[in-house]
Amino acid sequence: MCVATWVVNGPGAATAIAKKVCGTEDLNEILLHHCANVTLRPLKEMQLFGWPDWNNYFQDNKGERFAEEHQDAFIVHLYNKLSQKTPIRIGNKGIYDEIAKAHCPITYAAAKRRAYFF
Repeated sequence: MCVATWVVNGPGAATAIAKKVCGTEDLNEILLHHCANVTLRPLKEMQLFGWPDWNNYFQDNKGERFAEEHQDAFIVHLYNKLSQKTPIRIGNKGIYDEIAKAHCPITYAAAKRRAYFF
């Protein structure tokens, strides 16, 4: 996967929207003068793994450690273009599994009743 594709569809798209909504070309203006419609979050809350390490979210038994290490996480980007065909075994205690169980309990329970994989 080309890095340029990731930037255009991820951070590049979010940056363009923030600039348009706040009527500026300078992200520092948004950060310093606090655009009423946009809040910038620290990178440590957003980019938990770079795109080359996307598969960390799907490996077994990494979920509990992840929750401890990233308590301030605000968003999880799962790299759909890379991960779209990755089966996730329900109950594998991976990061994806643990996040889904904690933050999407109704969907998680429904998935668990229907299949072994997400």
